[in-house]
Amino acid sequence: MTMIDEAIDSWIDAHFAEGVIPPFSFIYSGKPSGDIITSWQFHREEAPLGDDRTNIMFTYTDPESMLEITCECMLFNHANAVEWMLYFKNKGDEDTPLIEEFRTINTTIIERPRGDCMLHRLLGSNAQIDDFSPVCERKVHSCRFPWSVAS
Repeated sequence: MTMIDEAIDSWIDAHFAEGVIPPFSFIYSGKPSGDIITSWQFHREEAPLGDDRTNIMFTYTDPESMLEITCECMLFNHANAVEWMLYFKNKGDEDTPLIEEFRTINTTIIERPRGDCMLHRLLGSNAQIDDFSPVCERKVHSCRFPWSVAS
């Protein structure tokens, strides 16, 4: 039986739900995603992958342009960890409006975790030798919260 860590389950429910601003952001046709995405169509699909992982797909669809954003979350059960990938797909008949200032994570961690908090991510691209290099940011348990993260 799959058992999702309670802290991760609560965090997912608080950040990925209908009418809630997700923990990623972008500018779409000149508008911040936080101002528009809460009115988009929302769908959640969950699939356990054995005892150690759960895959949850969150889909946001703009009813006007039919831009579809799928956030594929992998929950690592019993490890108090989650990762996600974002996929953009134009399902409309017209070109998608401009998407800019995309942030794969843009959130604030308010609750103090049980231990140190670790953010693993990749650098973006500036046409440099270290493009997409891994980065690890550590917020030790004794530090002050909230911790705002945008990348």
